[in-house]
Amino acid sequence: MCRRIDRIKGDNIMKPDKQNETASNGHERSGEYNESLSSPARTDLVKHRNSSNRFTTFVVGVGIGALVGLLFAPASGKKTRSYISRTAKQGLDDVASTGKRWSRRAQETVDDVKDSIVGAVEAGQKAYRTTRDA
Repeated sequence: MCRRIDRIKGDNIMKPDKQNETASNGHERSGEYNESLSSPARTDLVKHRNSSNRFTTFVVGVGIGALVGLLFAPASGKKTRSYISRTAKQGLDDVASTGKRWSRRAQETVDDVKDSIVGAVEAGQKAYRTTRDA
């Protein structure tokens, strides 16, 4: 229970805290607040808290895993740093080549769609002229 202690002539006397007379603890007070929220808003709040907790747990786990991996690395520090930099450069090169490949594919798709649209417009114009002249 949330209570405050008043000192009267050296004796400890427990008195109820006037701010919390209606609620016996902080959970009940927060429960009243959450009950005032609509059900979808409460659900969103719970989902947000859960996703934040999961993300934080994930980041902490990645950090601990990286630290443990570096501490128990089988190679010396110089070799490990060289390996990490080499691997990072290779990863960046792979990402760049993948990005270029996707960009090229996207441009080819756009060009194909343009050709299809031009063909459809020309066919529509031809059909219109044929119908108009008939």
